[in-house]
Amino acid sequence: MKGTLTSIVLTATLAAPLALAEVDIDKVDDALKTAEQYGFSHYTEIEFEEGGKVEIEGWIDDSTDAEVDFAADGTVSSEDKEAREGGPKGVSADTIRYAVETARTKGVTSIESISSEQAGEVEIEGKAGDGKAVELNVVTAQRD
Repeated sequence: MKGTLTSIVLTATLAAPLALAEVDIDKVDDALKTAEQYGFSHYTEIEFEEGGKVEIEGWIDDSTDAEVDFAADGTVSSEDKEAREGGPKGVSADTIRYAVETARTKGVTSIESISSEQAGEVEIEGKAGDGKAVELNVVTAQRD
């Protein structure tokens, strides 16, 4: 039987204003859909910027690392692709969706960035409903 083990660390900070723009947590799925249409299969970083822009870093196949900036309307404003060995790094869109839903249950209402340094781990930076900056680390591991 497969299950998901989830570990959550939520840190509230009183840091200086965030450098990137935040988007409503409900808009994250729109960015993922745009990235999936482009061809992304794994994600290492998603940053939301002013004017509805989004920068996505990840893999578009097993050997191509990509960094793509999308305009608010979903068109590509810049792209950088590089062939790499060793297979894709990061996490799937489903893992990000799971982490975002977990963040929602912990009171996160807007998101600035999402990153993954290794498979099964997602870090979300954003704000809670009270306006405080938060950092949420979600660790998922499949088990049999």
